[in-house]
Amino acid sequence: MKPRGPEDGAWLAWNGAAIALGQLGNSLLLPALPRLAEDFHVPFPQSGLAITVYFTLFAVGSLVAGPLSDRYGRRLPLLAGLLLLALASVAVAAAATFTALLLARAAQAAGAAGTPVIARAMARDRLNGVPLTRLLGLLSLLMVVSSVLGPIIGGYVAAHADWRYGFYGLGAAGLAWCGLGLLLLEETRAVPAGRRPGLLPFAAFRAVLAAASFRAGAGGLILYFFVFGAVYVGTPLVFMERYGLSSIDFGYSFAGVALATAVGSLTAARLKRRLGDPVVVRLAAELSLLAGLIWVDCALSSAGCVWAAMGGLALYGVAFGWILPLATAHALADAGDRAGAASSLLGFLQIGASAAGSAVVGAMDPGSEWPLACALLLTGLAALAGAGRLKSVS
Repeated sequence: MKPRGPEDGAWLAWNGAAIALGQLGNSLLLPALPRLAEDFHVPFPQSGLAITVYFTLFAVGSLVAGPLSDRYGRRLPLLAGLLLLALASVAVAAAATFTALLLARAAQAAGAAGTPVIARAMARDRLNGVPLTRLLGLLSLLMVVSSVLGPIIGGYVAAHADWRYGFYGLGAAGLAWCGLGLLLLEETRAVPAGRRPGLLPFAAFRAVLAAASFRAGAGGLILYFFVFGAVYVGTPLVFMERYGLSSIDFGYSFAGVALATAVGSLTAARLKRRLGDPVVVRLAAELSLLAGLIWVDCALSSAGCVWAAMGGLALYGVAFGWILPLATAHALADAGDRAGAASSLLGFLQIGASAAGSAVVGAMDPGSEWPLACALLLTGLAALAGAGRLKSVS
C-alpha cells in the first residue's frame, strides 16, 4: 500500500529514514577524522574540511531542491537526490586522495540536501498549525538524533575496522531505500506541465523573504544551526584531544545530546499550545545562556570537565529541539504554494549557518572550549532579544 502522505506513519518512516541517511553521511566521519588525517597525510585541523565541504554543498543543494520540487513535484527530485547520496557515499569510501574525498563529499552532500527540504515541503502541502509543528518535530528529531548517533556508529567502525566500511554500508542502504521509495512514495504536489513555475526561483525567493513570519523563523534557525556547526567541528577536538576520550567514548558522549534533543522535539508542540511561541523561544534562549556559562567555566578550569561539558551540550540540545519545529513551522506558515521554495531557502540558511559555525571554530582555537562557549552565549542573547518581538502562529 502506498503511503497516503504526511498524515501516514509509513510516510514518516520512509522520509525519516531518508533524512537520517543524509545526516549519517556527515556524522559517521566525525570520530574518524584523526584516522582520515593519517590516511591522507594532512594535518588534523585540515581534516575538518571534509565536514565544512559537506555543510557548504548541503546548503547549495538545499537552495536548488525546493524549487525543483515546486516545478516537477516532490517525488522525483527526492528520489534522485537519494540516489546521488548513495552513489557518492561509495565514492567517498573509494577515494584515493584527499582532493577526491572532498569532491565525493560535495556530491554526497548535494544529494542529501533534498531529503529534509522536500520532506518539509510535503508536510506543508497537507498540514498547518499544531499538526504541522508536531510532524516537523518528529522529522527534526529523526534528523538531529541520526546526526548525533552517527558518531557512535562511526566510532565503532573507526575503532574496529576501516572508516571506509561505514560509507560502503551507507551507499548500500541508500540504494535499497531509493528502490523502496520507487515502490511506495506518493506524490503530494502534482503540477500540470502548463502551470509549472520557472526554473529560476528568484521571484519565489523574494516573495518568501517578504513574509515576516519566514524572516522570524529563519532568524531563530540561523542562530541555533550556527552553534550546531560549531559543535560538529569543535567537540571532536575538545573531547578527543583535550579530554583524551577514545573515538568510541566520544560517540557515546553524544548520546545525552541526542536524548536532550529528543525531549525538546517531542515536547515542542505541547509547549507551543500551552505557552505560545514567544515563551518557548525565551526558555530556549535561557538554556543556551546557561550552557554557555558552563562551557566558560570549563574553559577557565585547569582540569578537564567532561561531564560538565556534556551537561552544557545537553541543555543546548533541549533548546535546539524546541527551536527546530517551532521556528520551521513559523517560517512555513504563510508559504502556501511556495512551500518548496520556502523550505529550500530555509535549508540553505540553516545549513549555511552550520558551515559558518564550523568554519569559525576551525579558524579559531578548535581545541579550546572558548569558541563554543562564546557561540552559545551569543546565540542565547540574540534569541532572548528576539523572543519579545515574536508572535505565535496557529
